[in-house]
Formats: sequence, structure tokens, C-alpha cells
Amino acid sequence: MLDSNGPPSERFLSISSLNPYVHRWQIKARVVDKSPLQTTKNNSKFFHVDVTDSAGDLIRAKFWGDAAEKWHGALEKGKVRPISFVRRWIAETVGIPVAAAHTAAVQRFSGLQVYCFSRGRVNVANKRFSTLSNNYELSFSTEADIKPAEDDGSIHAKRRQELELRFQLNTEMHMNCIRILECVSSLDTP
Repeated sequence: MLDSNGPPSERFLSISSLNPYVHRWQIKARVVDKSPLQTTKNNSKFFHVDVTDSAGDLIRAKFWGDAAEKWHGALEKGKVRPISFVRRWIAETVGIPVAAAHTAAVQRFSGLQVYCFSRGRVNVANKRFSTLSNNYELSFSTEADIKPAEDDGSIHAKRRQELELRFQLNTEMHMNCIRILECVSSLDTP
């Protein structure tokens, strides 16, 4: 489904609509997780980011070789900071009154960590290396078109992911497992 809240050049496809048969797509998403830059046995570099759109859907984007080196430093994991924190930080750093820092805070930090992604490939996800429920993943080369986008507040930084119980128990999500066990044990007691 296209997000038609903008001119034709800025229409975005939802993550849930992506599949290998869709070409010339563009998504607007926030980076919610970013792996470190890693090196394979043959000295090739790689990393991945997990991104979410305004519907809360997640997809993994992978970068290999020169693309990994090009994009690793450019993509930031989305951190939503309260505007009061940003105002105070700007006021202290620049040396201006906190009231005057509000405009500077909005101008400086309004578009961070939201990006427009395009010119990548949509592949079937390798579930051995991904905990996301999406059946597809993105693969980007050096020809990828990734640009910072204005953060209009429609894309939240919170990760929404539903995992099966058997998968939860096999991962390192100990807190979730404890909560599940607490709920199950409370149901057993009369």
C-alpha cells in the first residue's frame, strides 16, 4: 500500500507490501536495531539494520562488502529523545537561553534516524540468521539510495515483534520468558 501523503516523488510503499516481485520501491523507515560492522573469513565486511515503518512492521536490511563500509557510519539507530533534553543540551552546548533553544532543537534534531530506502533487492529471509517474523529481507549494494528523511512522528522507535513461544524459549530474551512463565503459573493457581 502506498503512503500518498506527499508528492509522487515521495510516495512510500509499506514494509508489509514488499516482496521480490515489486520493483522500484521506496520505503520510509526508522532504524530500530543496528549490528556492528563484522568481517567474514574472506575479509568481506557486512552488517544489518532492522527498520520499522509507520505501521510498525519490521524488515531486516543487509549490507555486504563495499556497501557495508559505505553505509555503516551513515545509518544511525533511532533514538527518540524528549525535546526538553534536546533543548537543554543545545542551550548548554551553544550557550543560549533554553527558551531560544527550542527552535534550534526542532530544526537540528527533527529528521534524525528516519530514512528513505530505495534501489535495493527484496529477497526471501534466511530464518537461520533472523529473528524477525517478516518473510523477506532487503539487500543493498553501493548503488543503494538511502537518504535522511523528515521525522514527522508517524514512525515510532518501539519495536513491535510477535514471536512464537517455542522461539522465545530458544533465544536470549530472558525477561520475556520470565513474564510468560509468570503468566502461565498465575493461570494454574486457583
